[in-house]
Amino acid sequence: MNRKTENGLLGLTNPSEHDLEVFVSEAKRLLVESELEARWMALMIDQMTEEKEFRRSGKPKRRPEEWRKLWFEHVNAVATAHKMDLNVAGEIARRIEAVLQHDFNLQFRKERETS
Repeated sequence: MNRKTENGLLGLTNPSEHDLEVFVSEAKRLLVESELEARWMALMIDQMTEEKEFRRSGKPKRRPEEWRKLWFEHVNAVATAHKMDLNVAGEIARRIEAVLQHDFNLQFRKERETS
């Protein structure tokens, strides 16, 4: 029995099982990617805030390997929460890191040039 269904936000009529699998897989990847981007940026903000505090007061700051460990913990937590293979989440995390670090460095150089 093939029932006609409409799927709310997607506006799909009668999606096949394959269509649904592809959508769920891609939606999960995008969700993990956006969550990891937000967590990476939050870690960057925390790291820069800690650096400012260190410069102001001399308060000890975390070593780079401690920041890496925190990032890996975030990647693991997101992968676990969304039932995604850690290797796949790790690949997404490496892409995010490369792209956002590149964008951050470009913006930083641009700000320095205009100051």
